[in-house]
Amino acid sequence: MNAGPPLPPQTPAPAYGFVEWFRPGEHARVEAAIAGMRAAGASFLRTHISWAEYHAPGGEAWYDWLIPYLGERIDLLPCLHYTPPSLSRTGAASGPPRRLLDYADFCDHILTRYGRHFSNVELWNEPNNLLDWDWREDTDWLLFCEMAGAAAHWIGERGWKAVLGGPCPFDANWLDLIGRRGVLAKVHAVGFHGFPGTWDSEDGTWRGWAKHLGEMRAVLDRHNPDAEIWITEAGYSTWRNDEFKQAALLLEALKAPAERLYWYSWQDIPAEVPVQEGTYFDPRHYHCGIVDAGGRPKLTARLLREGGVAKLEDARRLAAPAVSRPTKPIVIVGGAGFIGSNLSDSYLGEGRDVVVVDNLSRSGVETNLQWLRDRHRDRVHPAIADIRDPAALDAAIADAGAVFHLAAQVAVTTSLDQPQHDFAVNAQGTVNLLEAVRKQGR
Repeated sequence: MNAGPPLPPQTPAPAYGFVEWFRPGEHARVEAAIAGMRAAGASFLRTHISWAEYHAPGGEAWYDWLIPYLGERIDLLPCLHYTPPSLSRTGAASGPPRRLLDYADFCDHILTRYGRHFSNVELWNEPNNLLDWDWREDTDWLLFCEMAGAAAHWIGERGWKAVLGGPCPFDANWLDLIGRRGVLAKVHAVGFHGFPGTWDSEDGTWRGWAKHLGEMRAVLDRHNPDAEIWITEAGYSTWRNDEFKQAALLLEALKAPAERLYWYSWQDIPAEVPVQEGTYFDPRHYHCGIVDAGGRPKLTARLLREGGVAKLEDARRLAAPAVSRPTKPIVIVGGAGFIGSNLSDSYLGEGRDVVVVDNLSRSGVETNLQWLRDRHRDRVHPAIADIRDPAALDAAIADAGAVFHLAAQVAVTTSLDQPQHDFAVNAQGTVNLLEAVRKQGR
């Protein structure tokens, strides 16, 4: 019996992981996060062991639970950083330790106590970021090189692999200096941090993954050609509710020339929790998760959970713009829902162009959008956007002949459990759309 032509080789789905910092006592959040990450297809987790927290009251007991719990469920990369204030030259966790070998001793202690749960150890986080390493005390990075170099050497001697913390922003000259000091020769991999569209784009420094990682590879080839490049932090903040942009940028990062990707982050930070700059000093810090602070999946989390990276690719293809031509389209906001997709189909059947504005937050609505594309091809113009994003609405209705508003948060339970979210979508979202229409002046 003829079995037919051979199937084309399948491209394996890229492996990826998440970055998530856990605070002492968050046992329930840890358990929920790991379950969620695994459901989303994650292979890796990068989290921190704070040297300062470890020596604070209750710190050792917290990590005695946390690290085994994580290491038994996912490939774990612990980042060891933050000096205990009593050992710091500045009295702060970002200050260099007075005795630099204390850091190597701490790494040795962590390997002895928890080393069976991981094979790689990250040395510090963002060492050129003043909030993480106070380089005012170390203007030529000699202290950092001595501290990190000694720790990397000892980690390698004991049979683990050292990962150098990623500079942020990326600085090829800084990395070359670290290489000339001999530190790069001691590490297995070097981290890279990039946040295009959130931080790296604001001063015009972002030039694309290939360009930046190519510069990094050139430095590593001079000092340690065997060293791998790991993207230890990449992310996008949805503080403007542009969740589709987050999904698109994750896809771009997955295609970057790096051996690993850790996406920052799994969950949004609650507004009342302080970060390094202060409590809600910069809203971008609080919305980098692919689930929100209450655990609600954003678009990226839902798509990964339902179909992995392939589902993200399908959504991006759906949103590919059709060739534009002079028209006054019907704009249907919430147009991928049941009523919206049927209304769209009716107008499309009459020969009208339709802009379908939807954030795809509800499971299955992308199937409706695909149905419309299959039936009406390039007269369907998907605009994957959220009604809470005024700029996206302005663009979507710019040429509209008519606008229908069908986008809403419709679950009564959600309106009770998350009243602010309900208000933001149903009340503020409606005002956003009305304002966008008003600004058209037609």
